[in-house]
Amino acid sequence: MSLSKQSKHKKSRSGQTEETYAAIDLGSNSFHLIVQSISSQGIRTQDRLRERVRLGEGINSCDSLTQHVKDRAVECLKRFCERIRPVKPRNIRAVGTQALRKLESDDQLLTEFESHLGCPIEIISGVEEARLIWLGARSEFTEEHEEVLLIDIGGGSTELVSGKGGVSSQLASLEVGCVQIMNSFFKGGDLSKSKYQDAKLAIAIELEPVIKRFKSRPLQNYFGTSGSILAISKILGTWEEGRQITSRNLKEIREKLFSLGNVSEIDLPQISMERKKVLPGGVIILEVLMRELKIQSLEAIPGGLREGILTDLIGRDEGLDIREQTILSKMKNFGIDESHALRVSDLAQQIYRSTKKPWGIDTLQVANWIRWSALLHEAGLSLGHDSHTRHGEYLIRNSDMPGFSYTDQKMMSFLVRNQKRKISEQSFFGRGPIQVADQCRLLLIIRLAVLLNRSRISLSIPLEVSASTNTISLFFDRDWIDERPLTQALLDREKELFGNLGLNLEWNS
Repeated sequence: MSLSKQSKHKKSRSGQTEETYAAIDLGSNSFHLIVQSISSQGIRTQDRLRERVRLGEGINSCDSLTQHVKDRAVECLKRFCERIRPVKPRNIRAVGTQALRKLESDDQLLTEFESHLGCPIEIISGVEEARLIWLGARSEFTEEHEEVLLIDIGGGSTELVSGKGGVSSQLASLEVGCVQIMNSFFKGGDLSKSKYQDAKLAIAIELEPVIKRFKSRPLQNYFGTSGSILAISKILGTWEEGRQITSRNLKEIREKLFSLGNVSEIDLPQISMERKKVLPGGVIILEVLMRELKIQSLEAIPGGLREGILTDLIGRDEGLDIREQTILSKMKNFGIDESHALRVSDLAQQIYRSTKKPWGIDTLQVANWIRWSALLHEAGLSLGHDSHTRHGEYLIRNSDMPGFSYTDQKMMSFLVRNQKRKISEQSFFGRGPIQVADQCRLLLIIRLAVLLNRSRISLSIPLEVSASTNTISLFFDRDWIDERPLTQALLDREKELFGNLGLNLEWNS
């Protein structure tokens, strides 16, 4: 089956029993959980949980988390863990946004968070966050809408997405959010008018690099979603009355807030006390965006990141996986030889199928990492043959890859970087769904698939594979292996290399 046909394969849901899915959004201000079931009767929301953890508030100047906020986060994660326990692990996806992006290097903290939540946490890029927000909100756009701009103001970042006909065309993520603005300019809730000017300037500076991309498009419809914008909409009483936020009524809210002098004086029954603490930050961000983008009014709509996570997750289960489209696109962009990449991928998957149970790596995530890494293993050749494995590592780790998390890109770049020759010990990483020993196992699978396809000949390799806990045994056709002294020498080198890493490679030499 060709790569394009593989990626287009769909799984029918007719006749299946009900499936339950859970999406967890670990934001800078709030942690959210949504549980939905899907069957032939449609989609039904079973449960929603939200807790104001204010994770971004607890990040200090050294990008570490204060104990008080950490404890608050852990207690929330324990409660979420109880609720998602009945859901199949493959039907759960938890993502971390701006605050966790800042904490991404703290392996111990993130491992502890995953332990309390009971599932892996995927830290996603700002652009991937923007894509998921669009995916979760686009059902609100009607066919009459021409070019659309969607704004989401979160606790630690603000996402902008433009598109048409439900398809996004421009995505951007700004490192300004309501919690971040309050922490940076209004400590203690003091609403100083001079600090308001400072905050406005900082937001405008952050916006400046991307504003031309959105100004240049013929935007006609403006929408806003999630916490800050929905709170502003509720204050204006516009939720049932067209849900329009105008530059004028937004200015009125801001003037009223800053006339009070401190957030403790805010008296708005429409929103919670926790939301009041960060409301001024959201108002200022939206005010600057509307001014710079010349938006007279925008409509507050439901949907957003959590709904996007679910839509993406359900799509994967039904064969509509954006990650497969991304791999196809990257192969084309990097000029990868598809026939050779498929041969390497097929052999890597063959070896994986024989080793996954003895090696304890029998998960869909690991299977995907092996296949994707094999398909992209020659990405670096687009920049030249010398050091092409390092080039490939850089391209995969730093490219915008819709559908992929930081962990996905980190693992694929690790496997591509170390596909041949010397292994970079510094490229192993401590935190993740698999430990260092298992990273070695995945690496051996990829290296064997690349090594055995070195001749680039489109002939099947007569190979059988067996494995035990720390051993892999390769059984070649005797005539085939006897005719390949280079392959024998390379296998001997792999045997020595991985022996030092605790894995035994055996073959019928």
